[in-house]
Formats: sequence, structure tokens, C-alpha cells
Amino acid sequence: MFRQVFEVVLLLLVAMPLETSARDVDLADQVTRFQDSEVWIAYAAGDGVCGDGQTYISTDGGSRHFHGCWSSELDPDDCVAGPVRVALKVRDGEVVKVATFVGGDWGSPGLDTLDLGEIPAQAAADYLLSLASRGSRQVAEQAILPATLARDVVVWPQLLELARDNSRPRNVREASLFWLSQIAGEKVTQNLEQMVEDDDEDLELRKHAIFALTQRGDEVCVPVLSRIVLTSQHPQLRESALFWLAQSEDPRVLELFERILLED
Repeated sequence: MFRQVFEVVLLLLVAMPLETSARDVDLADQVTRFQDSEVWIAYAAGDGVCGDGQTYISTDGGSRHFHGCWSSELDPDDCVAGPVRVALKVRDGEVVKVATFVGGDWGSPGLDTLDLGEIPAQAAADYLLSLASRGSRQVAEQAILPATLARDVVVWPQLLELARDNSRPRNVREASLFWLSQIAGEKVTQNLEQMVEDDDEDLELRKHAIFALTQRGDEVCVPVLSRIVLTSQHPQLRESALFWLAQSEDPRVLELFERILLED
């Protein structure tokens, strides 16, 4: 009992200065300082990121969402533009769960809760990406989403590094690929195509890279997937590319199918 009271007092003492000067704090040290607690952080959300403070998160102003209550719909007027709020559950000095919310507020903290207040978006993204690169299978995957939501933070190089890191669990690499596809530019598209063509890479991950390419829109993905269909030596990759091309209404897809059939 005494130990619990002592830790609560320490939590309060540590939290007070952090709310005014979070920039100078080693976030990782603060999060894992206590053996068993829940740590709250908040930071500015990127443009178009909004949510209902509970289960709904959108990355384009409420038109669609990627996280939480997938079957629900939310009026864009009710989609609050930030902040991003992340709850980190700590057990034995290690983060064991990452929960992400946008908008709303925390409510009253419990005795075992440490509220670090609002911190710089860059510091939050850096910390979350460090969890993605070294955390457990579940924690690493959960940490990727909130990192991508931070305002004015470039995360695609780290996500690309994660996607290429064959020492990380497949679910973490696939989550990295998915979010790369949502923020991808020309450089990322080239890297995704290179991953598909890499014969030393895991086959399932290469197929996931094909899916990630489909998120770039027909203008970008149709030519790339067409090249895979025509040049790949791996039948499963050609089949995957053909499947996703068939979902498109782009007229170039029919031309490709006609070309394949005529050559056959």
C-alpha cells in the first residue's frame, strides 16, 4: 500500500513540470519510469485528421476513416480536428499497449495514470516510431497509426525502413506498407515497386506491397501493376496484380487484358 501511494506522489511530481516544458524531456524515460501505469500524451494532429474522441479517426476531414468503428458513419461536422491522444499502458517498465484517439478529452485520470499533457508532435512521432522499430508485435503495429497522424512530421522514411526490415514481424511491416500507401509520393511508389521485384523478400510481403500500390490511385498504380503483370517471373505476384487491376474501371486495364489474351 505504501509503495502504491509513494508511486502516485512521484507521478504527480513528475507530471507537473512536464506540462510546461515537455520539449526538454526524454519521453521514453518518462513513459517507462514507473513499473505499472497508464501514460497519456497528446499532440497536434495533421491537416485533415479528426475524430470523435472515442472509436472514430479520419485522415481526410471525416469523409472516410481508417481506424476504430469501421462500420459506423460520422457526420463530418462532428469530426473534431485533434488533438491526437495516445494512451500507453506500461507493465514492468515496458509499453504493452498503445491506444489512439483524436479529439475529445481524457476525463479524470486514475491513481495509476500519468498525464504528460500536450507535447511537440515531432517528439511524439519519434517516440512512437521507436516503439514500432523495437516494440513487441502488438505494440509495434499499434504505434504506427498515431505516428502518421502528427502535424508537420515526415514519417515515410522511417516507415519505409520498417517495411524493409525483415527482422520485424510481418504485421508490423504490412502496417508500415499500408500507411506508406496513404501518404506515398513518387519516391515511395518507386520503393514499393522495388520491394515487389525483390526476389529475396518474403512473398506475402511482396503481395502486400502490390496492395499498397493500389492505394495510390489508378493514375499511378495501373502502369506499375501492368508492368508487374507483364514482367514478373512469379505467378502469384502476377495473379495478385491482375486481381487488383480487375477492381479498376481504368480503360487501360481492358487494353492490358486484351493484349495478354491476344499474345496467349
